[in-house]
Amino acid sequence: MTGIGAASRTRATPAAAAALAVGLALLSGCAAEEKPSADGKSGALATATWQPLGRGFQPLPETAKADSIPAVENGKVWDAGAVAGISCKRAEDSFELALGLSGTVDGKAEETRRVLVELMQKYVDRAKRQNECAG
Repeated sequence: MTGIGAASRTRATPAAAAALAVGLALLSGCAAEEKPSADGKSGALATATWQPLGRGFQPLPETAKADSIPAVENGKVWDAGAVAGISCKRAEDSFELALGLSGTVDGKAEETRRVLVELMQKYVDRAKRQNECAG
């Protein structure tokens, strides 16, 4: 149900793992109508991928029809998912995290977008705090 992208250095894996743990904690703390389920109507998936600073983030395809997420670094949302790309600058090292959420809320596109925006804002905030990112 969850995935962590391959890290090119083992020492950086804890950063992605910490961000992913934040995503899972957010999903487990959702209100009943937002919880992942196996009923085929609602569900969610959180991902976190570590990458070297300066690598940049993969653009979404035009078909995604994504909108920006206000106040989220490189944040985009569409009918079935949301992404953010954050830069984490620390005294000992710096890196980027590509965060992703995908899922649906009972097949309702507008409600799904609303929930994904709210979750992504929390996911980014907590990932930055957990990894002690400056700024």
